[in-house]
Amino acid sequence: MKLKINKPLLKPARTGATFRSNYKYWLPVFIFLKISMLLFSSRSLSQNLIINNPYETPLVLDSLISIEGKTLDIHIGPENKKSQNTVFIESPIRINNSTVKSTNLHGSFFKEMTIYKSLLSGTPVLVSFSNFDKLYLLNSRVSESLFIKNCNIDELKLLHDTIEKTIYFENCNFKNVLIGSTDCKGKVLFNNCTFGKIDFTATIFNEDVDLSGSNFTDTVNMDFASFQKNLSLRSIRASQQTNISFLFTVLPDTLDFSDNANSANIVDLYNARPKVFAKKCAILLHSTDVSKIKMSYDRFTLAFTRNISADEKLSMYEKLLENFKRNSYSESFKSLDIEYKRYSAQQGPFGFLWWIPEYWWQYGYKKENIFTIIFWAIMIFTAINYFSYKYMATKVYSIENISKYPAIRISNKIWIAFIYTIILFFSLSLKLDRVKFDSTIGVLYLFVLYSFGTISLAYMANYIIQH
Repeated sequence: MKLKINKPLLKPARTGATFRSNYKYWLPVFIFLKISMLLFSSRSLSQNLIINNPYETPLVLDSLISIEGKTLDIHIGPENKKSQNTVFIESPIRINNSTVKSTNLHGSFFKEMTIYKSLLSGTPVLVSFSNFDKLYLLNSRVSESLFIKNCNIDELKLLHDTIEKTIYFENCNFKNVLIGSTDCKGKVLFNNCTFGKIDFTATIFNEDVDLSGSNFTDTVNMDFASFQKNLSLRSIRASQQTNISFLFTVLPDTLDFSDNANSANIVDLYNARPKVFAKKCAILLHSTDVSKIKMSYDRFTLAFTRNISADEKLSMYEKLLENFKRNSYSESFKSLDIEYKRYSAQQGPFGFLWWIPEYWWQYGYKKENIFTIIFWAIMIFTAINYFSYKYMATKVYSIENISKYPAIRISNKIWIAFIYTIILFFSLSLKLDRVKFDSTIGVLYLFVLYSFGTISLAYMANYIIQH
C-alpha cells in the first residue's frame, strides 16, 4: 500500500535553528532517517491504521489514506484518552475490501471516512468525541455492536449494510442521516440526539428502534422501512419543517407516540401497512395531540401504559373519535367506537356482562345479528322443550290443543316442542291464569323464554322499521 504524505505529520513550531557550516555531513544522515520513517510508516499501515498523538499540540495529516484488501486495526486519536490533544485528518480515509479487527476513533476530526465492502469484527466499533464531515459505511458487515457517542456528523450513510448487533448513538448531532436498505439485526438506539434530515428508506429493523427524546429539525423519512419489533417516538421535539412520513412502512408491534402534545405538523400513518395480515399495531398516544395523527384504524389498536386512569383512557378514545369524524374516516370511526363502547361497558357496575351488547348487535353496528340470535335461540329452546315439554305443559304452562296433542314418534315430539317454543317466544303476553306457580324452576324457565322472545321481537321490529 502506498501512503502519500504532502505535509509533515506534525507541524512543529519554528525555532530559528540553522545548520552550521558542517551541514554537508548531516544532510545524508537526515535524508536516510526521513526515508526510513516513511518506509516504516508505509509498512505499518499495510497491517494497521494507528495514529496516536502523544504531543501537546494537534497532529495534522493531510495525505490520502487508501487501504485495499488488508486485515487491520484502526485506532485514531490522542494517546491519552483524557488528553485534549486531537488528530486532524484533512484528507479522505478509504478502506475497501478489508477486514477490520478493531475500530476505535476518539477525539479526532475527519474530513471523510469511507469503509466499503469490508468486515468489521472482533470487538465493538467505538467512535467518541469526534467530528466528521462525512462518515460512510457501504456494502459492509459489522459483526459486533456499533457505538457512536458525543460526535458531530454532517453526513452519515449506512447503505446496504448488515449490522449484527446493537447500534447506539448518544449525544450526537447530525445534519443528514441515511440508513438505507440496511439489515439491522440488533437494537437501534438514539439517546439525546439532534437530526437534520433522517432517512430510513427500505431498512429492516429486526429489533427495537428507540428515537425517544430526539430533536428533529427537518424531514423524517421512514418510507418502505420494516419494523419487526417496537418503535418509540416518545417525547420527540420537532420543528415547523419536520414531516414524518410512513409511506408503505411495515408497522411495528408497538408504536409509542406518547407525550407529543406540541406536534407542529401532521404525522401521516394512513399508508403504513401491518406486518402480518390481520395483526394490528398497538399505538400509544397518551398526552399527544391526536388531531395531528392520520391513520386507518383497521391497522391499529389503542394501547395504554399501566399508570393511565380509566377517565384518561375514555378521554383519549373520545378525542380520537372526533379526529376520525372530522376527517370522514367512517370505517376507522366504527372500529374505534366499538372498542370505546366495549371499554366503557367493562367499567360499569355490570362490566362482567360487556359481552352481551357486543354479540347481540355489536353496539348498534350489526343490528342484523338479531335474526341469527333468534334462529339459534329457537333451536336451543326447542331442544330443551323436547325433553321437558310434558312437564312444562302439565306442571307449568298449558296451551290449548297443543297440550292434548299425542306425541308418540320422535318427529311428533320435535314438532310439538318447536310449536310450543314458537308460541311462547313470539307471544305478546302470557295468560297468568294458566301459569302454575308450584314449580319455581319451571316458572323461571318460562319467564326467561318469554322475556328473551319479547326483547328479540323489539330489536327485530326496530331493524325492520329502520330498513
